[in-house]
Amino acid sequence: MDFNKNLKICVIGCGSIGTEIAFAVCSGRVPNMTVRSIFDIDKARTRKLLSVLNEDIIISDSITEIINDEKIDLVVECVSPSFVSNNGIEILQSGISMLILSSGALIDKNFYEKVNQACNLKDVQVYIPSGAVGGIDTIKAVKTLLKTVTIVTTKPPKALLGAPGFKEYENSIIDEKFTVFEGSAIEAVNLFPSNLNVSATISIVGVGPERTRVKVIADPNASDNIHEIYVTSEAGDFMFKFQNKPHKTNKKTSYLAILAAIETLRSISESKILIGT
Repeated sequence: MDFNKNLKICVIGCGSIGTEIAFAVCSGRVPNMTVRSIFDIDKARTRKLLSVLNEDIIISDSITEIINDEKIDLVVECVSPSFVSNNGIEILQSGISMLILSSGALIDKNFYEKVNQACNLKDVQVYIPSGAVGGIDTIKAVKTLLKTVTIVTTKPPKALLGAPGFKEYENSIIDEKFTVFEGSAIEAVNLFPSNLNVSATISIVGVGPERTRVKVIADPNASDNIHEIYVTSEAGDFMFKFQNKPHKTNKKTSYLAILAAIETLRSISESKILIGT
């Protein structure tokens, strides 16, 4: 991408996250960037978003239309890991960079390598925001010295609805907290594809998906989405806790995850001085 020009983005997914990102760009909170188009399988969502943005924005009808639009510099993905797996390579091979929120797709080693190859071949970038946690700079800095990484995620049961890993409990009366899942990051992301992108991101920058341990707790008394990260390494042991407020229109999404994506866009469009590892 040419960082000296006004960057044009396509927002894919017009739910809570995509809507907030589009608003941030259109309101000028992200300088040197313009929303050129939006896309969602649910056309009602795109029309609703366009009606409130009050901007000259294209509603794209297909991924093919997006990749054939030579004016798009960056696709902002706010959909799902399966969308990234099915469309990410094609988008990158068309010469368009991507900001990917559904980092769970990259937990597959073969797909990760294909993404890396596409980036090198077309000289494009993939950006993965830190999401609903911090501490990623620390984990990256001590990567070669890491011993163990464990993530404990606690959410109210309603925030886990729809996840394959929670299906057996959906019709149960839950009156006390309990462990829904405990295992590797690979297993966690497959069972909770829309809930645990945090685990995917941390495992990718850390000890890997197989060695990263994940515990998911459902707590009926929890009002926040809580992530605790425990790291042991030769450089020291680290603990991080994030008690995130859910987004007002989507309880499954931590507001911090949206803010992190907006800040990543700002760093792409504006910053010449980079702070952090």
